[in-house]
Amino acid sequence: MNQREFQALGASELDPMAVVLYVRVFRSRVSAEHPDVTTTRYELERAMEFQPGSEGYLRRVHRVTWKRVMELERALILAGLLELLHIDGDRRMYRCLLISDRGHE
Repeated sequence: MNQREFQALGASELDPMAVVLYVRVFRSRVSAEHPDVTTTRYELERAMEFQPGSEGYLRRVHRVTWKRVMELERALILAGLLELLHIDGDRRMYRCLLISDRGHE
């Protein structure tokens, strides 16, 4: 991750869950040569699931609603990290805007 991404992700008004979405779905799939990411609604929802513990009732998987995922997507777009390029049914294409080949901008 480069300095511009760290600054955008560290912005105090950015929802911490948006940071999780960015790292789990977008940043893990891109490079400076290929800043575009194609993903599905299912992949976005799954990326936001978490299982907080291994004891009894805590084993339940917590899911985030599609509406919440879209709120997080919008936060990343407003922060200048993503651009939504295309929607085709459940498939969505994004561009990671702050990716650079130098990594230290």
